[in-house]
Formats: sequence, C-alpha cells, structure tokens
Amino acid sequence: MRTALLLFLLTISTVSYVYFVKYQPKILKKIEEVKGIAKTSDTELFYPANAERMGFNRTGESTQIVYKTTKTQDEIQSFYKILLADLNWEVESISKNQDSLIYKFKKDSKLVTIMSQKEQDRLIVSVEIGKRLNPGSY
Repeated sequence: MRTALLLFLLTISTVSYVYFVKYQPKILKKIEEVKGIAKTSDTELFYPANAERMGFNRTGESTQIVYKTTKTQDEIQSFYKILLADLNWEVESISKNQDSLIYKFKKDSKLVTIMSQKEQDRLIVSVEIGKRLNPGSY
C-alpha cells in the first residue's frame, strides 16, 4: 500500500513539474509612447507632453483633467485649436480676464471647455469634455 501511495505521489509530482516547466505566460506588448501629445488612458482628453497631471475627475456626464505646464497660454490655445480643428470641432467662445483664459469648442452634442490660469512660472490648465446645454440653439 505504501509503495502504491509513494508511486502515486511521485507521478503527480512529476506531472506537476512538467506542466510548471512548460508554462509560458502571454507576453504583453510594450505600449509605444506618442511624442508631443499625451492622452489619459480611459478618456478622450488630450494634453501636451511634459505636462504634470494634477487631477482627474469623471462624472456621469463629463470628464475633466487638470495639469500643470511650463507652456504659455498662447501655446496651449494653439495646441487645442489645431488638435480639435483636426477632429472637426468648432470654436464656440473665447473669453479672457486678467490671468485666465477660457475657450470652448463644440461638436454635435459635446462641449470641450479649456481653462488656463497663470500661476507664478507655471500654467494650470483644466480640460473638460461633456454634454452641451441646448445644442440646437447655437
């Protein structure tokens, strides 16, 4: 009886060892980085490369990202104008007061609001995408 039990355990151990040695996990592909533009992993919000992400918020109807950058307000405005124009977004409004700039882009029933605020040697930028209120009235 002991010999049969010992033989059984030896067989199980050998089979387990063979399966263990032959196991090859799937190799994950490296994600290529995009130069000059970054994108949050699970949203449609883009922001310039080398920006320091400060916050991210998602509600049922909107998604927002806040980041710091050393770029100027004009550079940020140009970045989004070019990027969103290529994606068929239209400028809805631009407003400026002292150190802040707010510009909005519209497309169908969506609205992108970009707010930038000068703070010492950095620029704080908030980008929010959500639903437009009364999209048919514009």
